Amino acid sequence: MTSSALFQIPQSNRGEYYVMSLDTQVAKIELNEAGGIASVKELINRNLLPLGVTGEMSLIEWYDGRRIPASRKNLNELTSLMEGSLGILLEKSMALSLSDSFWIKPADSPLVWKDVNFFTNEFTDDIGEFLVSGDGQIISYMSPSNTTDGMYPKKWVIIDGFRALIKQGDWRQNKFDDLNEIFASELLQILTRRNDVSYAPYFAAGNKMCASFNFVKEGQNLVSAYRYLLSAGRNPDIWTKRDCYDALLKPFGPAWIHTMLILDFLIFNCDRHFNNFGFIQDAQTGEVIKPAPIFDSGNSVWAALPFIRVSDIKDSDFTAKPFAVTHGKQIQLVDLKPFKDELFGIRERVGEIFYRIYKTAPVDRIHIDSMARVVKNRADTLCKMVN
Repeated sequence: MTSSALFQIPQSNRGEYYVMSLDTQVAKIELNEAGGIASVKELINRNLLPLGVTGEMSLIEWYDGRRIPASRKNLNELTSLMEGSLGILLEKSMALSLSDSFWIKPADSPLVWKDVNFFTNEFTDDIGEFLVSGDGQIISYMSPSNTTDGMYPKKWVIIDGFRALIKQGDWRQNKFDDLNEIFASELLQILTRRNDVSYAPYFAAGNKMCASFNFVKEGQNLVSAYRYLLSAGRNPDIWTKRDCYDALLKPFGPAWIHTMLILDFLIFNCDRHFNNFGFIQDAQTGEVIKPAPIFDSGNSVWAALPFIRVSDIKDSDFTAKPFAVTHGKQIQLVDLKPFKDELFGIRERVGEIFYRIYKTAPVDRIHIDSMARVVKNRADTLCKMVN
């Protein structure tokens, strides 16, 4: 095993690059001084371009989307420290990710995938630790944490040889995204009778977070439903919610889609946009292999609401995504009968699961009681509907 930290790109090399899929050139680009794409010189292999990329502008949009969102905590401090931009941060890590097989390299570089990828090579925790804690010394910028998305602090680490994504909630504002992920994964195990991706407590430097092992393997791409719809000629920003549902029902399968919607109904997930679920794609052939495990359910469970609001919560209080404006309307798309046994199992266990996970949260017992009661009521509602 080599260390990909050895292969940092000097700023003086900025210029022409290849966009790579594993070791196949898919496009030739020129980067500007801010690390963004100044121009697309050539689309070399259209079959292996990122799904949904059809031309120069969509390639630029895809590349920009690999950057850490500007709203991420501690990001301003990081860019100030490196005296650069988000684009430079992406360039310094060759745009490598643990979610797919794409990367960039200088046009005259002899580097190959096996020497630089994060699936098999070690990487430093410098960037990841700074993004989570806002502290630390950055010696190397070679980290998959540079291509993580979402607003809340997160980073990639290596645990016993396995790649794991660490997520942190904002407990100071009663936003327990880390606990919500653990809760959602336990409900999913009951719904699916599988353990496709699980979240577990993770503690580091006094911080309470959650960890989940990477479900994307080397040679695979995680493709969002958004990009899949674009490739099918159905722009989610234009097409109706029902049209998008119909377009995704066949490739995902009713059981998978309905499992996701049941989970989101139970936990009041308000952030299941089209980039928060997707497929696993073979990077060499472009073939879509299977739906990805259901992940990223942290923006849910409304722990930040005051007690008086939680005790009187209504479905209309929350916006649902992606197929309807409320969860009450969205759940009407679901055939609940195949889930009858699982739903009754959740109703019996949801209180115990909830108390076990949230008992460490810095809120009083009355608040937790109220939250648990609302979740159990959601399970009761589904059990009544299935009968």
